[in-house]
Amino acid sequence: MAKTGIGLLEILALVAILLPLVPVFIIFISNAYKQDVIALLMGLCLVSFIQNLILYVPGFVPLDVLFIRAIFHLIQFIILVILLKLVVNGKLLREGLSFLLVAFVSIVITIYNLKGIPFYIGNIEIVQSLLLILINIVALLQLIRKDEIHIFLSPLFWITAGTFFYYCMFLLTQCIPEYRAALQGPLQHQKKVLLLIIIIIQFIFYIIGASVAGRKKSEDLATLY
Repeated sequence: MAKTGIGLLEILALVAILLPLVPVFIIFISNAYKQDVIALLMGLCLVSFIQNLILYVPGFVPLDVLFIRAIFHLIQFIILVILLKLVVNGKLLREGLSFLLVAFVSIVITIYNLKGIPFYIGNIEIVQSLLLILINIVALLQLIRKDEIHIFLSPLFWITAGTFFYYCMFLLTQCIPEYRAALQGPLQHQKKVLLLIIIIIQFIFYIIGASVAGRKKSEDLATLY
């Protein structure tokens, strides 16, 4: 019998495509994009929207899926490192992140050009995830130490926490073979569902961060009058 209606995968894909636009809308309406970190979050959400639109709408763009993944994951990595560089404190640490970003991006582009994307994209994505997890841990520890009492009122906390969650879960799906055996049904379908749920939770964190930033912006404007 032919399958009719919309399945779970299609619903999750639609939510994952549209959800990145919510923090963009919140940031735009509240004028919070004038802050550098929030502007970068807005850019990250727009890049994620375009990526999910291409990857999860069949036939939307007739390009190689691996090529799309490699390009967009690298762009997201660049935006996140720049964003986290603004979050962390310490001149030496920020200079180290700048050097890491330039060196890593140069190496990745060289590998893709010389060896090809299909053979190394998995390993590079794992390295990207590990680096972002480590940087996020440093950023979160600094944020908690700096403002432990009001940490949940900081948009930076929600942005770094959402990024930390996503890349931890992404790394688990790539590195732990046991999770494959636990999934029932076709592996590819179940893996897509799991990754879409992870993406949705990530952007729920970002939506909270954008909302907190917008509220703080409104409060700051109110104090001027």
